[in-house]
Amino acid sequence: AGMGGKGGPYRLDLDDGNEIMQISDEEKQNISEEAKEAARRMGQEELQKSLKQIGMSEFESAAYDKFLQPVEHEVRHLRLLLERVEARLKE
Repeated sequence: AGMGGKGGPYRLDLDDGNEIMQISDEEKQNISEEAKEAARRMGQEELQKSLKQIGMSEFESAAYDKFLQPVEHEVRHLRLLLERVEARLKE
């Protein structure tokens, strides 16, 4: 998962023993506007890159999100159930 914060929006592989470093709300308030804007810009660039890779426009992405949002919990639950079934079949 992408871990934001004062250190930046980096991906961390927690399975490799990396610690989660959290900062206080007070420290979060002290992050410069330039740093916040740079983080937003980086996020937008990565989104554009991801959308290009899968051949999806911003409009299509927004439509997808609109339809996914109401059923997102159920989709996540169904995926977990399917993973459990697959794991049992492999035993």
